Amino acid sequence: MNLLKKGIFFLLAATVIVACSDDDDPVVTPPTGGDGGGDGDTTVDMSDHPLADSSWSLAAEAGALKVGPSKTDLSWWALPAEGDGNVTLRTCQTDDVFTFNADGTYSVALGDDTWLETWQGTDVAEGCGAAVAPHASGDHTWSGDGTTFTLVGEGVFIALSKANNQNQTGTPDANSIQYEFALDGETLEVYLTGFQDGAYWYYKLSKQ
Repeated sequence: MNLLKKGIFFLLAATVIVACSDDDDPVVTPPTGGDGGGDGDTTVDMSDHPLADSSWSLAAEAGALKVGPSKTDLSWWALPAEGDGNVTLRTCQTDDVFTFNADGTYSVALGDDTWLETWQGTDVAEGCGAAVAPHASGDHTWSGDGTTFTLVGEGVFIALSKANNQNQTGTPDANSIQYEFALDGETLEVYLTGFQDGAYWYYKLSKQ
């Protein structure tokens, strides 16, 4: 009798094992894409996000870049209409294009030149010139919600390459930057903090 019970037990166990190892069960793997400097290779479906499938450039107007001690006080500096580094001299920056794709990839297209600053190297003068790696044209990844978005990848940025959540030397932790945003039709307002206690950068971008 005991042998009969043991035989039934082993038969049931074998049936369970076979059922659980059915080759017809689907294998689920995350979607991938973009080079992202090796840090942003996994993409996600962002098709429902308000920025999905949209491209943006820095608005070609005075005040499109601002920085200040708080989000409501951006008085330290603003992109000037005249003088050094004014908006007229920055056509190489205002033609840079930043694209949020619905599959979670994010692209930076800087063209032949972009705006350079001295923090990028001793041989770099402030003005238009060829992009300096890693802040160059390339593909990365992004994700977000209704008020923020995060860019991931080596050298990734929007509008201004130097500022991130830790510093103003273009070297964010984990090659990741989080921004706050407000979208109003053809205008995208972006806010960045963390580089200095309480301070904020502000960028105004126009839809392409």
